[in-house]
Amino acid sequence: GGHPGNGKSTELNKIEYDEKLNAKYLIIKYSANDVLDINDVDIVDLLISMAFKILEQVDKKGITLADHLKKQLNEMEGFFHKKLKIEKITQEGREGEIEVGTEAKAGFKLPFFVNLGAVVSSKIRMDSNVRKEIRKSYKLKITDLCNLVNDIIMNIKTHPNLSPQSDLLLIIDDLDKLE
Repeated sequence: GGHPGNGKSTELNKIEYDEKLNAKYLIIKYSANDVLDINDVDIVDLLISMAFKILEQVDKKGITLADHLKKQLNEMEGFFHKKLKIEKITQEGREGEIEVGTEAKAGFKLPFFVNLGAVVSSKIRMDSNVRKEIRKSYKLKITDLCNLVNDIIMNIKTHPNLSPQSDLLLIIDDLDKLE
């Protein structure tokens, strides 16, 4: 909390670029205001935004995901395409993506999923009907969403691309602006 303009975001920005903290943590920072409608937020919206933002970093760091996570994310992708009528990106748009090992066999492409995350986040932020549909479908699956986020974090913590002591530090700015 705290009054607007008293330096909360400035302090969070310092944390994001602190060398000692970056040596110890994989820092992921984003603004709730960029991905959520801050006048209408539900725990489902917040958990989905966290999952997508963490996956963006997974993609940037070249971290591969465990097969059970790929399966869960593929199911989530199917939901967004069918229920929300979010159009699939055309094959031409997917050609630049690299298929690696089991990801190619499973049809799972993380860069494509990250792009989907940007579209879904935009729709969550701008379209109240999309928010209602997502909440209705995931309301009884909040535990599953929490577990998905936690499983992705554990996958990151144990990945060989990162140093063994790497923990994840998730910073969500502007949460104080939520109703």
